Amino acid sequence: MCHSTKQHPQMEQNNQIATNPKREVVQSFLITTARYRFSVYEKRILSKLITCMQPMLEGKKLIGKVERSLFGDVRFELPMSFFTDDRNYKNYQEALSSLVDKKIEFEDSNVFLKIPLIQYVKIVKHSGIVTLQICNELVELFLNFSKGYSKYILEVSMELKSTASARLYELISNQPHPLTYSIEKLKDILDPSHTYPKTCNFIQRIIEPAKKELDKVANWSFTYEPIKKGRKYIALQLTPVNFPQREPQDVQRADALRQVNLSWYIEKDIRDFLTNACGFSAREIKNNLPTIQKFIAIFAKDSLNRVMEIWSRSQDKRNPKAYLIGVLKLEIEQ
Repeated sequence: MCHSTKQHPQMEQNNQIATNPKREVVQSFLITTARYRFSVYEKRILSKLITCMQPMLEGKKLIGKVERSLFGDVRFELPMSFFTDDRNYKNYQEALSSLVDKKIEFEDSNVFLKIPLIQYVKIVKHSGIVTLQICNELVELFLNFSKGYSKYILEVSMELKSTASARLYELISNQPHPLTYSIEKLKDILDPSHTYPKTCNFIQRIIEPAKKELDKVANWSFTYEPIKKGRKYIALQLTPVNFPQREPQDVQRADALRQVNLSWYIEKDIRDFLTNACGFSAREIKNNLPTIQKFIAIFAKDSLNRVMEIWSRSQDKRNPKAYLIGVLKLEIEQ
């Protein structure tokens, strides 16, 4: 297909925040652990779309050619260069097309949900402009932090060669403690077609190659330890390993600035969530420090989960940050 790489200046400017490859992406753990069968190109498109949603996670309006309807659906109008350069144009066009028929599955003790990532896609020939839409139910999942969140560098995720590597990177990136998952859950996340039903083959063909790639190029990798029940392996414990020297300087600088004068006052997990997911500045946290400290003192280990739940309910409010602080005060009084 013939196409032009010429971009609309206003569109390129409006989407500047979303296209910065070195920015950290904050992603709902519901998305991180969901079940889907995506190619590496389809997975990269998902990560790119999540970056477009970051302003909503920070309590800001969507920017550029990204609009939310009265029904909650989100429509994107983006240059093809947002996803790729000319060399991979055909691969990404095919991936965008196939994603219309691909589903994402979520399941917990109460709900099973199977939903398409993209409702429709339109590519205007010779212009390089892509229009696509995702439905409100999926948008709400993007904004749901009731099960936690993961934080990773977009540039690293986009360069990984396999879907399994990218998903493991998202799973362990910035996690402060070891994670334990059943073998079956890991297969659902990393090998949803269950290509390797035998655990030994799954570890050899999926876990080990992904670990080697992350060890080589990523700022986060992991070690793992199989867990047995009798003679059968039933789970893996994944222990995150950080390589800070591989992190872009602007990410290191942003982390340092966020932590100035706050480390002694608020636990790191809550501080990171308030700054990265909610978009609180250091000054805003300081201004609300007594409220946050009292809340943590009352709810202790459950504090982070409660803050995440409140934040997920705040997204339809005019001022999500004010709503969050207001609810914290109410819960302290109760």
